[in-house]
Amino acid sequence: MSGTTSQQWPGLDVSSPAPTGTPQPPMGYTPQASPAMLPTPPTESSNDTTPDAYYHFHFYSASGDQYEGYTYDDADRYTLNQTVNSPLGANYGHYVIDYKQDYGYDLSSRYGGGTTYYNEGAVYVTAYHEYSGAASTYTPPPATGPYTPSTSTPSTPATGPFTDYTPYNYQHNWYSTTYGLGYEYDWVQKANAYDDYGYGGYYLIA
Repeated sequence: MSGTTSQQWPGLDVSSPAPTGTPQPPMGYTPQASPAMLPTPPTESSNDTTPDAYYHFHFYSASGDQYEGYTYDDADRYTLNQTVNSPLGANYGHYVIDYKQDYGYDLSSRYGGGTTYYNEGAVYVTAYHEYSGAASTYTPPPATGPYTPSTSTPSTPATGPFTDYTPYNYQHNWYSTTYGLGYEYDWVQKANAYDDYGYGGYYLIA
């Protein structure tokens, strides 16, 4: 596999040993509660032998903020260029699958189920792009607590300007969730503090 491919699509190559360690919040921080309306996390059947695929995605929030990363899941879960609404509703934002590669075998049968790093459902967020424009069509996130989007049709994705951050979990080679898109949760460091985001646009950095 070429270095260019590995850099363009991080996490695509699963031939090397998986990262180790259990994700931990930044020192002094406690994860906020998941949204009450979030569906029950999916569970993987122990006899699931469906071949898996690598999916790279962008998430476009209703505030203009965006983040991107990758996930592993069954090869028939998503299609290239598919739009997937936030599990909380389209007004919170949506994901776009912008790259897919089939592995041809089941990752969990090779690397183990549950919360292993290459297991289907593992989501890695590699970059957060905070919208720093002043367009009136986007409502900025609150300083604390969940984001409350408009109930109207969400705005088209912002085109910038953005301030870019590398998420805390990804800096430590940790996943953001093992439950799939919509369940990711992480932090970014802003100055001397950490700000959290996740759950398909429910929390966004301010």
